[in-house]
Amino acid sequence: MATIKLLFVGLCSYYKSDFTEEIVINLIQSFSKAIEHNTAYLANLLQILEENNVNTLAYMAILIRG
Repeated sequence: MATIKLLFVGLCSYYKSDFTEEIVINLIQSFSKAIEHNTAYLANLLQILEENNVNTLAYMAILIRG
């Protein structure tokens, strides 16, 4: 969720007043496809969280709320 929010911020900054629902939908679809078709992504993400000791419930809540 935090990654998508960060991408939204970048897209809003880039498109400014031209930011539309279509851009939002394309971002979510592209992000979803990239994650679903890359089996290593989630495993690597989990490994990075564990290595940095941020895999607790408290940290997960912060990431989700962003």
